[in-house]
Amino acid sequence: MSQDNAHYLKTELYTLLNQESEIFEFLQAGSLDGLWYWDLENPTHEWMSPKFWTLLGYDPTEKQHLAAEWQELIFPEDLQVALNNFKQHCQDPLHPYDQVVRYRHKNGSTVWVRCRGIAIRDSSGKPVRMLGAHNDVTALKQTEEALRRKNLELEQLALRDPLTSLYNRRAFSELLEKELARSIRYQTPFSVAVINVDNFKTFNRNQGFQAGDQMLYSVSKTLLSVARHSDTVARLAGDEFIILMCQASLRESKIAGERYRTSIEQLLGQRGITVSVGLSSFTAPSNVNSALLSQLSEGVVTQASRALDGAKASGKNRYAILPTDTQS
Repeated sequence: MSQDNAHYLKTELYTLLNQESEIFEFLQAGSLDGLWYWDLENPTHEWMSPKFWTLLGYDPTEKQHLAAEWQELIFPEDLQVALNNFKQHCQDPLHPYDQVVRYRHKNGSTVWVRCRGIAIRDSSGKPVRMLGAHNDVTALKQTEEALRRKNLELEQLALRDPLTSLYNRRAFSELLEKELARSIRYQTPFSVAVINVDNFKTFNRNQGFQAGDQMLYSVSKTLLSVARHSDTVARLAGDEFIILMCQASLRESKIAGERYRTSIEQLLGQRGITVSVGLSSFTAPSNVNSALLSQLSEGVVTQASRALDGAKASGKNRYAILPTDTQS
C-alpha cells in the first residue's frame, strides 16, 4: 500500500497540529526520525511517517498503515517494554511513554530508536489516539558499546601482565584473598607455588633481552598447560611466577610442584633453563577475622617465597616446602 497523503489518520493529525498548540510543541521538542499516529479505537490502524521506514531500510510504499508492520520488526523483549509503558501511560497521563527499543534493519543490523508518545484523550479522559515520535540513537548506542569494550580492555590491562598475558600481582592478590575467604568458610585447604627461573640473569646477559622475554613467555605457556583449569597462574615480577592451587592439600601441592619443575626441564632444559619451586599449603582457621585477609594472604605468599629460597640454596631445579622438606 502506498503512503497516501489523504489517509484519514494523517489528515486528522494535520488538523490537530493546526488546532492544538500542545501537539506542535511536543513535535518541536526534539529532532525526529519519524512520526506515528495510532487509532486506539481501531488499534490495527497506525499511520507511520515515511522517514521511519527509510530509517529501517524499507521503501515506505511497501508498508501498510498497520501496527503489525512495526511490531514484526521490533525485538520481542523491547515490544513488551513498550506495550507495558503504553498501558501505564493510558492509565496515568503522568507516566511517560518513553523508551529506547531495537528494530531489525532490512539488512539484518540493529537500529536503536528512542520512541516517545503522548495519548490524545476525549472529553472524558479516555485515550482515543496516540501520537509519537522516533529518534535514531544507533550512533549513540554504538559509541556506548565501544566505550564499554574499551573500558573492559583497560580493566583487563590493569589485571594482566603485558608480556605473558597472565594475571599480574594485583589480580593474583585479589583472587588469593577470595580463596582464603572460601577456606575460612568451608575449611578447605589451598596451596601456593612461587616459581623462579634459575640463572635467568645469566641467560639474559648472554642471550639478550629479547631472548629472555621469549623464554619467559615459553615458561608462562608451559605452566598454563600443566596447571589445573581451576588454578590461577600469574607473573609476580621479572622471572618469578606464582600459582594458586584451589583446594589442594600439602600432598597435592608436592605433586604439582614436581610437575611444574619437570615440565619446564623437559621443554627448556636443553637450553639450560630450569626452575625452582617454593610451596606453601594452608587451611584457614574458622575464627579468622575477615579484616585480616590481606595480611594472611601476604603471609601465605611469604612462606612460599621462603620455601623458594630454600630450594635455591639446596641446588636449584627442585621444589621445597618449609621448614625442611626438599626434593631433588
